[in-house]
Amino acid sequence: MNTARWRAALRIARREAWRSKGRSLLVIALIGLPIFALGGADIAYRTWQLSPTEKLARAIGMADAGIQWAGSPVQQAPSGYLKSEWTTVGSANAPRPTTAQLRAQLPAGSRLISDDESTVGAQVRTPAGLEYANVIGLDYADPLARGIVNPVHGHAPRSADQAAVTTRLAAKADLRLGGTMRLADLDPTAGSERTFTVVGIVDDAGSRHAEAVYVRPSVLPPPPSAAQGYVPPEASGWLVDSPRPITWQQVLKLNTLGYIVTSRQAYLHPPPPSEIEYRASGGSISRQAL
Repeated sequence: MNTARWRAALRIARREAWRSKGRSLLVIALIGLPIFALGGADIAYRTWQLSPTEKLARAIGMADAGIQWAGSPVQQAPSGYLKSEWTTVGSANAPRPTTAQLRAQLPAGSRLISDDESTVGAQVRTPAGLEYANVIGLDYADPLARGIVNPVHGHAPRSADQAAVTTRLAAKADLRLGGTMRLADLDPTAGSERTFTVVGIVDDAGSRHAEAVYVRPSVLPPPPSAAQGYVPPEASGWLVDSPRPITWQQVLKLNTLGYIVTSRQAYLHPPPPSEIEYRASGGSISRQAL
């Protein structure tokens, strides 16, 4: 009996819908469009969400750890500088360590490459005019750096007189492969300009709007000591290829020596809250992965 009633109701509803096609379509649209829009927005949102591994790639490439020099002991969360979750716990007055000194604190057999950034940026002089850009000393052709930038044209700088630029800077300054540019204020103490040949065009994986110049690490002048004023932690950095994962206990040890560490192992497999002393936010990094 109930089935017969439902069939009768459905026949009546179908008949009414067929007679009033416009009204029926309007009802369908009013119900369906919001659902379609919400579904599309959810799909787009999930598409743009990065996995933890993708976030690491944008910040430290394929390295087992990214390390930056803070100049004083620090406390940090497992995300380290990936999410700017760290703070200093002492006066910043220690001199910048050498790569060899840092390597001595890491597992035997570790390989390091520099990932430095100019503390003041530089003026980019081209025939099209004057622009301002960050200058980063990184050999992005090294497998450790894969994922930090996306090569578009050309190749990574291979000598001290070559440079790569981001697509946004290339467009603003009218820079092309094979062209030249001059960097002023790269070393404020020297007060001179240097000429570079553009050999690469790249996209910064962390920011499509980045205006940056990539050079060989040896091109950047040594950052000033902390005693000469505030030195941004991103000024001195390294990417580490370790034969063994950098554990949370090793991160804590490096923190006491003045290093901020983004360990792949600690980020993907964080320690229990009882082992994390960091509570307040502090510090920053120019190359955000989030």
